[in-house]
Amino acid sequence: MEICDEKIDVLIVDDNPDQLLALESIVSELANPVKARSGKEALSKLLKKDFPLILLDVHMPIMDGFETAALIRQRPRSENTPIIFVTAISRTDEFVATGYGLGAVDYIFAPVIPSILKAKVKVFIDLFKMNRELRLQTHELQSRFQEIENLNRDLAKSNEDLLSFAYTASHDLQEPLRTVISALQMFEQRQKGKIDENSDQLIQFAVNGATKMRRLIKDLLTYSRISTQGDSFEMVDTKQIFDQTLINLTNLIQQKHTQITCGELPMVLADPTQLLQVFQNLIGNAVKFASAESSKVHVLAEKDTTEWVFSVRDNGIGIPKEYFEKIFLIFQQLSKDTPFVGTGIGLAIVKKIIERHRGRVWVESEVGLGSTFYFSIPNGSVA
Repeated sequence: MEICDEKIDVLIVDDNPDQLLALESIVSELANPVKARSGKEALSKLLKKDFPLILLDVHMPIMDGFETAALIRQRPRSENTPIIFVTAISRTDEFVATGYGLGAVDYIFAPVIPSILKAKVKVFIDLFKMNRELRLQTHELQSRFQEIENLNRDLAKSNEDLLSFAYTASHDLQEPLRTVISALQMFEQRQKGKIDENSDQLIQFAVNGATKMRRLIKDLLTYSRISTQGDSFEMVDTKQIFDQTLINLTNLIQQKHTQITCGELPMVLADPTQLLQVFQNLIGNAVKFASAESSKVHVLAEKDTTEWVFSVRDNGIGIPKEYFEKIFLIFQQLSKDTPFVGTGIGLAIVKKIIERHRGRVWVESEVGLGSTFYFSIPNGSVA
């Protein structure tokens, strides 16, 4: 820490004018000496300001240095102010012990050696400046910490409001959209073939668009409820989660003729419903985009010191590197040129679920050679 060259005030107390002048001359090279010719005058100056160091003569009339030091220590603002006693009276252990008992930090015995006095004064001046700088930095850090706390509080409130809005909007939109879809489907059934081919196609576009909107709203509702309405954590057998995922995806797996394998899967502390969503999303995507000729997906779990790392590997179309981060953002889709177009929320849901579990999610891929999606679950309790 850099100590600036600013001179600060040091209080010098001595009833002897010559000794006072000598001390002033020595100290003035390092600090601004403030002189007091008695204990009473020293106390008066201490009422007006604080000093980082006091040089105090022991032998003074009316109120000696020891009595002055005792009164200085009674003031809360000066109870820890360093005091160096200056004396020519005695070097006995009893005498020195009296001074230390009153809070002295050191003694200077006459005749005063200037180099020694300057060295001692410099130490306490430097300590004072460092402590002052630390106090300023602490105050600044506290202010910044408070600002961050306020920002976090505002952000949490904004997130809460946003999720509440998303939940309300998606929930309230489902009923009228259901009515729209039903009406379109009924219209399609009644009018199909009775009007021209272009009209039939437009009706189909409307039905497909409304159906996709319904899926989008459903996924948005799921996304908005991940943090607030998840189940409590419990020990979950991920092999059972894997097996249930294959049952749920039976039609898709059979359609793509996908071979799905897994290694040994562990027990983890997790929300079982949300973990099933993660497996179903990642394995479902792997099946959709796996190789058309020989579709293969492999699920693996490996343990390190702090977490289980799961991987879902496919031999599909792969993902360009520039999309590695984007695909986990809400409403981001890699490709629309596929019969398996989704809502663009699936991987965002995966990411949010894994973050709720204090884990990580990422992807490694090479175009044309397939992709491997990774996610981690802490190996231990989850807060």
